[in-house]
Amino acid sequence: MDQARIAAATKGAKTYRGNACKNPDHRGGDGKSERYVTNGCCVSCSREKALAYSRRMRNVLRALAVED
Repeated sequence: MDQARIAAATKGAKTYRGNACKNPDHRGGDGKSERYVTNGCCVSCSREKALAYSRRMRNVLRALAVED
């Protein structure tokens, strides 16, 4: 496990600067990405996935409402 993640967990932080994300747009100037302590996922990637899911579900619910 990443030493920065362990240090952040002992401090009670929610996020830490860790390994670079596979998406180059999510890397900071130091080449590292903001990651969640609990699961190690990139904060930006998690946000994008949540927004995409929300959009998909909104469209599904709208389609179901039209059918009624």
